[in-house]
Amino acid sequence: MDEEIFPDNDSQKESDKSSDLKHETGLIFETLLNLIGKLGSGLFWFIKTALLMFIFALIIRYILIEPFWVDGQSMESSFHHHDYLIIDKFSYHFRAPQRGEVIVFKFPADPRKNFIKRVIGLPYETVEIKNGKVVIYNKNNPKGFRLEENYIKVKPGEGTYGDLSREIGKDEYFVLGDNREPNMSEDSRYPEVGNIPKVNIVGRAWIRLWPRENFGIIKKPEYSTINFYLTAFDSILKNSISK
Repeated sequence: MDEEIFPDNDSQKESDKSSDLKHETGLIFETLLNLIGKLGSGLFWFIKTALLMFIFALIIRYILIEPFWVDGQSMESSFHHHDYLIIDKFSYHFRAPQRGEVIVFKFPADPRKNFIKRVIGLPYETVEIKNGKVVIYNKNNPKGFRLEENYIKVKPGEGTYGDLSREIGKDEYFVLGDNREPNMSEDSRYPEVGNIPKVNIVGRAWIRLWPRENFGIIKKPEYSTINFYLTAFDSILKNSISK
């Protein structure tokens, strides 16, 4: 009599369970790999973005602009103690500083210190301070012209403190603080500062961020050309009177 052979259902069930377990394990492993891959790509993207932002911040900080707090009274009444300024470090790579611009520069005697002053004299000019007046001599104005400055702080009835005549060399600038009262600004009038080499200039004062009521672009003053003619006329008149 032939014996019938029947499948072992328990063994089959165990085999099916083992197969299902392997499949589920494979799915879990594949899911973990995908997750790790996504996390890896996300982490790489984060690191790359952070690195680019850091490089961009360095470029802005050391090449384009730099923030500064004003410390002291030397630029009153234009700027006051604790004014917060943004300095444009980029422009002077392509052009020279202009008369009237406010600049930040490294103190020649100690480059660790930064000073803020206004450009008064340009290369190859001569600056004379006498009787409270600032007179500029240059190629176009050999007889000189008086610099009219409505932004300076002086004692009533007085002008810029000092008595000097200073020649300015190549790539040098004569700078003054806006506070022209005696001993209120350490600037080009004093030997320890002198003329400022262009290489010492950090940049120009561009934006005032603080205080809020004075927020805005810092503008360069416009000097009236009528002073050229008035100064020449004053000189002619004095010569006529003396004869």
